Amino acid sequence: MSKKTHQSGSALIVSLIVLLLVTILGVSSMQSTTIQERMTGNTRQSHLSFHAAEAGVRAIESQLPLSPVDCNGFISSFFNDPQTIAVDSGQFVTPNANELPATFHSAYCGPMKKEFINLGSSLTNQAFSEIYTVVSVGSVGPVETRLISTFAIEVN
Repeated sequence: MSKKTHQSGSALIVSLIVLLLVTILGVSSMQSTTIQERMTGNTRQSHLSFHAAEAGVRAIESQLPLSPVDCNGFISSFFNDPQTIAVDSGQFVTPNANELPATFHSAYCGPMKKEFINLGSSLTNQAFSEIYTVVSVGSVGPVETRLISTFAIEVN
């Protein structure tokens, strides 16, 4: 008797199913990786934007005690122009000294007695301090961060 060997094709079907499962697994992994890359990029832009805005706030806070104040309630025009803050100015270290734009404006809120402010400073109740509000905006790509700082400078 002669034996005839017939293939039923089950090995082909099993290998195609395994290939389909591996392809689905690979595609879902790539989608997850792409989403994580986008999230990382957005987080980086958010951090750079925040640091640019914070550098703007710190720069204007350091200049306010030296700046003349107009009686009409606004800081001199020096602070109304947008300034560029270098990110690697000692506080923030970047691999390539990029500069991020930070626009800042300040407003003089007027003198106020110590009894109306909780500063935690050594002002007496009869002493006055000048209250300032500084708004700084840092923009990196589509991300914009706005920081608002309100502080007081003791008047001698």
